[in-house]
Amino acid sequence: MPVRTRYTFFDVGASASRVRVERRFGFSAASMDYTSTNLRAYVPHLPASFSQILHPSAAGTAPPMTRQPCSGCSTIDWDGTWFAVNDPVGNSGVVVLRDPASSLPARLSLDEDSHGGVAAAADLAKPAGGWKAPVTETEWLCFYDAGTWPLGQRASGTLPAGCTIQAVPISTVAPTIGGTARVGGELVATGGSFDYATDARSFQWLRCSGAACATIAGATADRYTARAGDEGATLRVDVTATAPGGETDTASATSGVVAPGPPTITAVPTISGEVRQDEVVTASTGTWSGAPTSFAYQWLDCSVTDATNCSPVAGATAPTYRLARDDAGSAMRVRVTATNGVGSSVPADSAPTGAVLPMVIRAALQPSPATSCTGLRVALDAGGSKTPDGPIVRYRFESQELPIGVIFGALLGGSTYVEDYFKTAPRTVLYDGSNPAPAITFNWNRQLAAAEVKLLASSKLKVGDYVRDGVRITVTVTDKAGRSATKLGFVTFAQTYSSQSRAGCPRSLIERVRSFAGIALHPTATTTTVTTEIPCKGLVNCALSYKISALVPRTAIGRRRRSRPRSPRAGSSRFPPVRRRRSRRN
Repeated sequence: MPVRTRYTFFDVGASASRVRVERRFGFSAASMDYTSTNLRAYVPHLPASFSQILHPSAAGTAPPMTRQPCSGCSTIDWDGTWFAVNDPVGNSGVVVLRDPASSLPARLSLDEDSHGGVAAAADLAKPAGGWKAPVTETEWLCFYDAGTWPLGQRASGTLPAGCTIQAVPISTVAPTIGGTARVGGELVATGGSFDYATDARSFQWLRCSGAACATIAGATADRYTARAGDEGATLRVDVTATAPGGETDTASATSGVVAPGPPTITAVPTISGEVRQDEVVTASTGTWSGAPTSFAYQWLDCSVTDATNCSPVAGATAPTYRLARDDAGSAMRVRVTATNGVGSSVPADSAPTGAVLPMVIRAALQPSPATSCTGLRVALDAGGSKTPDGPIVRYRFESQELPIGVIFGALLGGSTYVEDYFKTAPRTVLYDGSNPAPAITFNWNRQLAAAEVKLLASSKLKVGDYVRDGVRITVTVTDKAGRSATKLGFVTFAQTYSSQSRAGCPRSLIERVRSFAGIALHPTATTTTVTTEIPCKGLVNCALSYKISALVPRTAIGRRRRSRPRSPRAGSSRFPPVRRRRSRRN
C-alpha cells in the first residue's frame, strides 16, 4: 500500500514557525484487510520534558484541558481540531492543528513512546467498510514558546499567531522545458500541475552556473530565447502557482548546458554618410555575439512613410553604396546577416535614413602631394567635383598662407582663432580657368624674424632663414547654370625653414636626367644646353643652365663595356654641382 508524504515549509512572518504535513494512504478495494482499528498519520515524538497535552474538550470549551501522557491512553473528550504538546517549564512546544478537509473522525492518543517520550497523535477511526479507499490526513505543526503563545491566550483557547489553515498550492507534476538549448534557440516551459491552485501561473527564467543561479531581467514569459551570455550555463525556469487565498508554491525545471549558436544581434547596423544622390553611404556591421566570421549586406529602398515597405537594390551587396538617381525620394536601410561556424544569423535591418536628397553642385579638392617642398609642382586636383547641370566650366584656385604664429595663437585663442584669421588673410589667385587640375610650384614666402626665432627656441634656426608656411587652398567651381561650390584643402611642407634638411621631401624632387625630355622641372633643351627654372635660396625662382660638354652616341661605344656619363641632378634648393665621368674612349 503506497504512502505519500508532502511537507510544506513557510518562511515569511508568523507563518515561518509553521509546517504543513500531508499524508495520503493509497488504500483501494483490492487492498488486503487491515485489522487495525486506528491509523496514526503523523506522530510528533518529543522528549519526556514535554509532559503536558493541551486540547479543547469535545464541546470545544475553554480553557483547554490538560492531560499527562500515558502508555496506551487516549481520549474521546476532544473536538478533533487541535492539540498541543507542551513543556510546562518553558511553556514551549508544538500545536498540531488538523485540516478540516481530513475526512475521517479521530480520537486523541495520549501515548508515550518506547523511550519515555511523548507520542501524542490523532488516531483516525477505521471506516465502516474497512481500509478500502484512499485516506488523506493533513495536519499543521505550529511551533511556539511563551512569547509567541502567551499563557493568557491559551486560557482563552486562542492559537499562536500564524497557526491557521490556508489552502496551499502543491506541485504534483513538475514543469518541463522544451526546445533547443543553444544561443538563439527558443525554450518553452510548461506550467506543471499543482493541487489547491488556480490556473494562473507566473514564470521566471534564471541563468545557472552549478547550483548558483541569477534571475534574468525581463524573462518572465513561458518562452525564452537563449542569449550570448547564457552560453555554457544552464537555464532554470521557476513556475509559481497561487491558491485562491493567495498562498503560492514554486516548482522548477532546468535545461541542459546552452551550446553556441549562430551570431545574434546586440546592436543593429547603422548607416553613415550624406543621404544624397551620387554620395556614398557606409553600413556598419552592427554588434553581434557569437564571434561572427563574415557578414553579408543588402541595401534596401524603402518608403519614407512606411519603413517596412522595402525592396532590395539590385547588386547593392557591399558595405558601401553610391546613391543613385532612382534612390532620390526614398529612404534607405541596410540588411546585415552575420555568419559563424555554427550558421547564419537572423538578418538585422538598420533604422531607415531620411529621404534621399537630389544631387547638388559639389566641389572636390585633392592636393597631390599634400606634403610638399619648395620647387615641387603640386597638382591641385578638383576633378572629383560634380553637378547635376554639367559640365563644370570654371575652376578658380586661391591660396592663403598659414604662418606658424597663427597656429601658436590658436593654442591660446580658442577653436575659432584660425578661422577668424582666414577671414581677413590675403588671398592669392593660383589659377582661374577650365583646367580641373593645374600644377603649382611653391617657393619660400618670407624670411624668419627674430621674434619667431625666439618663440621657436631652436638653436638650428637663425634670423633671415627663408620660410615656407603651410597653405590653405580654396577651389571654387562653377557649372554651366552658374551655380557655384567651394572646397578647402591644405598643403604642408616637409622643409619649413631653409636651414632644415630636405630629407623629408618627396623623392621626385631629385631627378636624374635620363633624357632631355625627362627633366622633372619642365626644362627647355637644345643640342648644347638644358635650361630649367628651379627654386633658389631666395624668395623668387631663378634659372639654371646645364652646358653639355659631350654627346656620345650609343653606337660609338662599341661592344666593350664603357662608362656612361653620369647624369646631372636638378631640383635642390641650391644650384647643384654638375658631375660627369668621361668614358674611356674620351
